Amino acid sequence: MAGNEFSSAGNTSLPSPTRATLGLNWLTAAFVWLGGVFLLFAYILVVNGWLLLKSKKQSLCEAPEVREILRECQLTLQVRSKVSVIYDDSLKSPALFGLFRPKIVISPKLLAELAPEELRYIFLHELSHLKRRDHWVNAWVTLVQVVYWFNPLIGYALRHMKQDCEMACDATALAVVRPEEHRQYGQTIIRLLQLLSEPHWAPGTIGFAN
Repeated sequence: MAGNEFSSAGNTSLPSPTRATLGLNWLTAAFVWLGGVFLLFAYILVVNGWLLLKSKKQSLCEAPEVREILRECQLTLQVRSKVSVIYDDSLKSPALFGLFRPKIVISPKLLAELAPEELRYIFLHELSHLKRRDHWVNAWVTLVQVVYWFNPLIGYALRHMKQDCEMACDATALAVVRPEEHRQYGQTIIRLLQLLSEPHWAPGTIGFAN
């Protein structure tokens, strides 16, 4: 009797190896997930903070012809938000940056290579992002990517969603130009990609040649 009682007490006092292993695995997985979230979120904050500080120091484009093209594109797309054009040599592709004070960022060297009509197509594309509020969608998509960094299916789906977003912007821009200009719009994309030896993307930006 005493031996049985001792044996029962001994069994209840010993931890279950299966439970201990599962607990350790879940704890390890939680720490790995949190570590990945922290690192990615910190990276995005640093990059966007750096871009924000740079944008405040960069030169504002004051060229009358550029500002006039931008104004005409805004009227065409009925975009009433205040948008400025700033120069940045480090960002290769033209891009829209900023949630509350959107700016079109473009390299002055690239701007010198573009014909006025090509610049018009680029502005139409970037302003289409603004009209569709894609800069806000991009922020939410980035947050989802941070939370689900470990899931390749989520990353695959979000990448395709961004591609669909770019095609939707092209469709928005093409809808406001003449049908005979559609081919020129496509040629502008090809020419821009040829001019950009290293297409560049930074979190927080959405651009013509991302």
